[in-house]
Amino acid sequence: IVMSPEDRERQAMLSVRGLKFAVPVKNLITCYLLGPTVLGECGSERVCIPWLNLLLLVLDLSVFSVHLFLAMNQKTYREHITMYNFYILLGFWSLWNLCSHPVCRQYMLELFAVSPPEVHVTINIVATAICSSFVMPPPTLKHLIGLVTGEFLVSLALSSVEVLNFHVDGGWLSAVRLDIVMFNVAILLIGSTIIIGTMTVERDIKSLAFEMETTLGPSGSFEDDLERRKRAVLTALCDAVLTTNSSFLVTGSEENADRIFRRSMLNETLTDYLKDQVEGDKFLTAVRKQFPDDGAVGEGPKRMQVALRDNNNEPFEADVVVSDARTDENGKVNKYMVGMHIRGEFRARALDEQRRQHCGLLGTPAD
Repeated sequence: IVMSPEDRERQAMLSVRGLKFAVPVKNLITCYLLGPTVLGECGSERVCIPWLNLLLLVLDLSVFSVHLFLAMNQKTYREHITMYNFYILLGFWSLWNLCSHPVCRQYMLELFAVSPPEVHVTINIVATAICSSFVMPPPTLKHLIGLVTGEFLVSLALSSVEVLNFHVDGGWLSAVRLDIVMFNVAILLIGSTIIIGTMTVERDIKSLAFEMETTLGPSGSFEDDLERRKRAVLTALCDAVLTTNSSFLVTGSEENADRIFRRSMLNETLTDYLKDQVEGDKFLTAVRKQFPDDGAVGEGPKRMQVALRDNNNEPFEADVVVSDARTDENGKVNKYMVGMHIRGEFRARALDEQRRQHCGLLGTPAD
């Protein structure tokens, strides 16, 4: 399902709020799990490398802290935060999933010197909960299913080796190995069910979307219809309406606007017809407040009094309303509609000229 830029930004900010709580808590837990080995503690018949523990601890804390900092302060980073979530989870979940497994702790490297064997199951449960929530969601449901299934396949493979290994000691390791295998099998069965259900739902959604597009026309027609409705409202309320791009280059004009400015306004820059530079700066500042470029929530369309001039440099005043006609995929306005209600004597003259031309076309004398 395609999300609008506003929905994506809202979801990103929700994720940032979750990260503000989750990252400090995770950092404390990471220090608790890896710290004892850094300080020199190590179980009997285990291989411990304190400097490697310190390196992994610093790397973990740095990556998650920088991820939170950039998500809080960089809009462009937040736009792709779900993809960064996926890669960070893929890297660190795979690392801790592998290193916390009893087989790796006994025969390869011990990173969790004072932690019980249940730390492996706990890491998988917590990681699954985090990536399934709003805290660190992956980009799509397929990414989520692939990530969870892949990690539990790794754990299941290690647990299978553990069960088949007859040289495992008879202590706590052999007591929990069957529990770990059963846990991974259960998770894989649930994941398989989710995958099958997701494929069916996605196929139904695509079929429904195709039927809707066939019935209602392509998706662009909705934007076109919305733009036509906005134009109809402005035309009914204003004396003239101009369509411009984000730089206020006129891309659509009408007879009333051409008559008011005493020339065809097509391909002209609207800001060139403001009375002076001060008026132009005031106009652009007001527009930026209404439609910010940085993605912040703006004030929206507001009426403002503007001093303009026509092609003969004759000044006039107008009440102007700038409306967003269209936005790009990032939510930034790339097309404006500018409605103008002329004030004072200039409006009377413009309307009188319009009335005389209309009467001339009908062949009736004007009063």
